[in-house]
Amino acid sequence: MKIGVRPRFPPRCGNPGAVAGALAIGVLALALTGCEQTPEKPASEAPPVNLSGYSKQFRDGFKDGCNSARGKARRNEERYRADTQYARGWDDGRAICQRR
Repeated sequence: MKIGVRPRFPPRCGNPGAVAGALAIGVLALALTGCEQTPEKPASEAPPVNLSGYSKQFRDGFKDGCNSARGKARRNEERYRADTQYARGWDDGRAICQRR
């Protein structure tokens, strides 16, 4: 080898068009998966507050009262008269959901 002459190495990247095409397909696939949406629960099933510390009767009443405030009239009349927890939950749920 002569001094001052750089050795020539052939490029080892294969077909540049194929690499660019594969890269473009990968980027497109990632972009499309980012657009996927998860299904949301209907508003009638998701109360606007955390009710984890309350009794089942209160939660049932709250859910029914909230649904009633949102236009789906729903109240178990027998349970409302007999079960104070259900009645309190229904009243609270209706009041809170009417404000939102």
